[in-house]
Amino acid sequence: MNALDYAKTANEVFVLEDSFFRIKSLLESDDSTMDEIGEVIILDPALTATILKLANSPIYKTSGKVDTITKAIMILGTKEVYSLVLTFFSSKAFNRPEVDHEYLDDFWFTSVDTALTIKYLGQSFGLKNAERLFIIGLLHNLGELTIQQHDSKLVHQCACDDISILPWEKQRLTVGFSFGECGARLLELWGFPLSISHPIALQDDLTHEDATLESKLLYIAKRAVFKNHQFEDEPYSKVINFQEIKDFSLNDDVLDEAKDICNVERLELLSILNPSSALLF
Repeated sequence: MNALDYAKTANEVFVLEDSFFRIKSLLESDDSTMDEIGEVIILDPALTATILKLANSPIYKTSGKVDTITKAIMILGTKEVYSLVLTFFSSKAFNRPEVDHEYLDDFWFTSVDTALTIKYLGQSFGLKNAERLFIIGLLHNLGELTIQQHDSKLVHQCACDDISILPWEKQRLTVGFSFGECGARLLELWGFPLSISHPIALQDDLTHEDATLESKLLYIAKRAVFKNHQFEDEPYSKVINFQEIKDFSLNDDVLDEAKDICNVERLELLSILNPSSALLF
């Protein structure tokens, strides 16, 4: 099976709800008003609560409390509300009873830290739409979750206990593609924007001719988080080739600052996205 085959299998199991596509259609239409969008969103109490919690979380640092969906749209803009809708429905699709919840807790722990790290890096380097980077980081490893549900032994085979052989290298040797490619194919099947799926597809290939600043930041963020979670005492240079990163003034201090941000903001975001994993901290 190739990356698309695994994604098609997951697309049959992890189905996005019809309400997602109704909201997506409104958010993508130039003719939709804030009131029309808000009226559809508030029909889903869980979605409404999640959007308001995220809008008031450290991700956005809004001045004043965001207490209505219309206010969230006014302050954050439709693009950011769209991102929050994507976050809600994608996380809900995978938070199913049959999913291995011990694995899922670890998955969200890594995903949230990667999201916080890439967003911090984007802001530090002055990139526009740094909040979108958060969504890219949060969804960057859906491919592994997809493979996990199909054949958990493959994920175990690609796990890393030696920093000299990184998991992404093992993935290509074991299945012929990186899990990032699989995740990107699933997001495309779900109709997610290319601005999100494209960086995820190229997160392990700095030299690809279509590599973007977002995919390069994801390359950095996921490796920094991997190092901090599994090989804390090793230097970042063990997992990141600093000489290849010519677009950013990257150093250990910036990555350590991102790590500090994770330690401060992680718990609140986990409590919103996957409450069971928040209990681990």
